[in-house]
Amino acid sequence: GSELYYSFVAGNSLFVVLDSSIEGEDKKITGEQFTWLEQVLADSRQKHTFIFVHHPLYPEKGKGKHYGNSLDRYKKERDRLQALFVKHGIALVFLGHEHMYLRKTVDGIPHIIAGGGGAPLYAKDEDGGFHHYVLVTVDGDKISTEVVDVNGKIRDTF
Repeated sequence: GSELYYSFVAGNSLFVVLDSSIEGEDKKITGEQFTWLEQVLADSRQKHTFIFVHHPLYPEKGKGKHYGNSLDRYKKERDRLQALFVKHGIALVFLGHEHMYLRKTVDGIPHIIAGGGGAPLYAKDEDGGFHHYVLVTVDGDKISTEVVDVNGKIRDTF
C-alpha cells in the first residue's frame, strides 16, 4: 500500500517498518507513528520482533557521515524510542543512512547499520566500508545472523 510505516507477521516474527523522514518529524519517531508503534508492540504475541528504520539511533562518531544528523539529533525522542524497544524485547534493529556496516548493542539490543548495499561507501574496509548483505535465520527461539560481503566472505556473525 501507500503506508509510511507498517508491520507484518511472518512465522513467529513481527516485522515493523518505521519512517524517520515524515515531514515535520524528520529524524524522529514521534506523534501518531510512535503511538501506533506502542500499540503494535503491545498487541504482538510473536516470539521475535525486528525493527527497520532508515536513520540510525546511534551512529558512530568518526565513522560514516551522519553522526549528529540521524535519530541521535533529538536525544529525548531517540531515548524514548529505545526505551520502548527495551520494554518489548526487540530482537534486532536494522538501520541505513550510513553507507557502511556497523553493529552496536545498546541496552542488550543489537542495532545493525546495513548501508553497504551498493551506494558509494563512507568508511575504510576495516571500519565497515564494504558492500554486504545481512542474512538472518530464525529457528524457533534462536536467531543467528551473518554479514556477508559481495565476495561471499562472512564478515560478522552473532
